[in-house]
Amino acid sequence: MKIRTKRLAAAGLAAVVAIGLAPAAAISAGHGDDDVTLSLLHNNDGESALSSDEYELPSGANLTIGGIAAFAAVMDREIADARSQGNSVLTVYAGDSFLASPALNCSAPSTKDSTQTVYDAVAQGMMEYDVHILGNHEFDFGTNFLKRFIEGVTAQSGKSSHKFISGNMDFSKNADLAALATAGTLGTSYTHTDPVTGEVFGVVSAMYPDLPTVSSPGTAEVTTRNIADTAVVVQAQIDALTAAGVNKIILVSHLQNSANDRELVSLLEDVDVAVAGGGDELLQAPLGRYAKWKMLPGDRDDVEGNYPLIARNKSGMIVPMVTAKGNYNYLGRFDVKFDSEGHVKGWDADSYPRRVIVKDAVSEAVGATDAVVEDAAIRAASTTPVTTCTDALATTIIASTTLDLDRSRPAMRNAESAMGNLATDSQLYSYNLVAEELSLPTENVIAVQNGGGLRQNGGDDFPKAGTDNISMEDVYNFMPFANKEVVFVEMAPEDVRSLLERSAAVAQSSNGAFLQIAGAKATFDASYTAQVLADDEDSITVEGNRVRTFTLDDGTEIIKDGEIVAGAPDITVTTNAFIGAGGDGYPAFAKYTPVQIGPDYADALKRYLQSFPVGASGYPEIPASSIYSGTDGRVTLIGY
Repeated sequence: MKIRTKRLAAAGLAAVVAIGLAPAAAISAGHGDDDVTLSLLHNNDGESALSSDEYELPSGANLTIGGIAAFAAVMDREIADARSQGNSVLTVYAGDSFLASPALNCSAPSTKDSTQTVYDAVAQGMMEYDVHILGNHEFDFGTNFLKRFIEGVTAQSGKSSHKFISGNMDFSKNADLAALATAGTLGTSYTHTDPVTGEVFGVVSAMYPDLPTVSSPGTAEVTTRNIADTAVVVQAQIDALTAAGVNKIILVSHLQNSANDRELVSLLEDVDVAVAGGGDELLQAPLGRYAKWKMLPGDRDDVEGNYPLIARNKSGMIVPMVTAKGNYNYLGRFDVKFDSEGHVKGWDADSYPRRVIVKDAVSEAVGATDAVVEDAAIRAASTTPVTTCTDALATTIIASTTLDLDRSRPAMRNAESAMGNLATDSQLYSYNLVAEELSLPTENVIAVQNGGGLRQNGGDDFPKAGTDNISMEDVYNFMPFANKEVVFVEMAPEDVRSLLERSAAVAQSSNGAFLQIAGAKATFDASYTAQVLADDEDSITVEGNRVRTFTLDDGTEIIKDGEIVAGAPDITVTTNAFIGAGGDGYPAFAKYTPVQIGPDYADALKRYLQSFPVGASGYPEIPASSIYSGTDGRVTLIGY
């Protein structure tokens, strides 16, 4: 095998640029006997969307789209097509292969060492994936469930050597994952030898450096804290592969958005192609037989860029970068040609994300010739039992409302919202039920909840649009993470101010760290200094002074004119265990010992909803005249 030298001179660079600008011509011209074409099949952010969905067409008919059983059929079709052309094939999953949701709850993710089937793992293990790259959501339920997921994938026939990689993570100190790393199931990079063509490809990888602030990896350590550090680690992987004679290198990372991947590529040498995970970005090919109409209806106006995007490496050379919209709606296919030295010569203009449509009378009527028959085995082993499980949740009605309640991402993450108030009020209600019994303070108590923990799995409306009854499925869609409710007893006013300063620093930024509040009111003013965290987000470098007022509901002033009021009392804070452990950048909690007081925040919401008087529906009902018909000034934003 020939070891390549990829740091080309200026003349070579000009040739690569020309290829990048004219991929269709480049791949059709000058085919050499030693040229290699790789069909790179990729997806990301499936996020437990195992069941298909329906899209209402202008005719009123419902087109069935997505779902992992249909997605698997699309993958099988594309593999067969690539093989018929003599191509090498590499299939990669670029992270977030499951997500907290009613569907995932059917796999009992929060029950340690449960023997319940992990349905995402079963389905993915039955598919022709070559390598999984870990995403941030793989750690949302801790490493014990991730171990169960990995073992569920590898338990499938022929999957015993399947690899999971994350280039900037160390699993050696984690009791759940260390043995998998020692056995080689978990690693940092992957060498793929195509079983048909014999061609060899190297896959390097990277995890989002801020993983500890957005998920719960525990003692599974992210070894880098920023993109620059990550580049050093990934370059070492690349250099090891090229030194071993691997001359075609694919970077597959999970860095939350393609901008971060572009930055990483700009710091690297010898990467040929990049696959970005975590951004859920919709790209489409600008050329070829399949124009932009070859997308799912409803997506045609949401394209965020060309497929592929063009990144440049440290030497300024072009690196094609691809990604795909998630939830098993699209399978990316990138047909890229390499010369004998492993340099990219071009890519097929018919490279584009393949949409996922289920074959039925409606798809035939609209001429969707690319519709597929769902994989029956995957449907039976995964989709059907999950549907049965979630249907039971959907029919378990616990309350009702006539209000239009907005639980959209902007509503949860940017400012005070009615649903955020409902969530924190439920935590305060849950606290008050047990405070006396547990000898906890009953005065000067507030609840806070990070907006990132309040989700949109069931859409932007709560409950689902067009319905008034609230089911357990609605509750789990909104609060899916099994976050335990914990209490920090009698925090000093200075530390509570620090929590609020973090929230004030990210208000209106769509950052999941913004706090919804119960039991108090606050004013944030953007004209003052924002709090700044250290790179590791475990400490504060600039405290900030955007919190101008903070007053408890009984009128006790804690902060006035930006200063802590003399004699202000300590405050007891109830919240979820994720931010209580410093998640989303809240290091002030670290000085205190949490007290767990309840199962999880979804149960708190259920109890609170069932405390309302029974309405005309026959269920406890949120009154139309309640405070949740709007907001009540808990967080006032000035100058944002």
